[in-house]
Amino acid sequence: MNKTLFTQEQIDALRANPYTSYVSFKSIRFTQKFRSDFWDHYSQGESPSEIFRLLGYDPLVLGDSRIGNFTHKLSKEQDRLLRMTPAEENESLRHRVEALEFQVDVLKKALEMANSQKRRKS
Repeated sequence: MNKTLFTQEQIDALRANPYTSYVSFKSIRFTQKFRSDFWDHYSQGESPSEIFRLLGYDPLVLGDSRIGNFTHKLSKEQDRLLRMTPAEENESLRHRVEALEFQVDVLKKALEMANSQKRRKS
């Protein structure tokens, strides 16, 4: 089954939503805040399409398949989190912090390189 590609106009509209962390012609990723807000509404019995609409997305642009896949993956993730022991949760958070620290280090190095190149040109 082929995925429906986004047009440039749709990408621009999706990118304008503060809940979008990444969007390309083929895919979209949502912020952690979106995931949390979505789950709050979903847990109260609201339909996935209505939640996407409420949070600023056009369900027709995203399509039933993307919305269904997102809902399924988030449900599995929430189930896994509920079954975690405190030790497993701590380990998971530790790995997440390490990954974020690594990303920050990479960004710092990239910024240092960019700044040093600017100084050389001056």
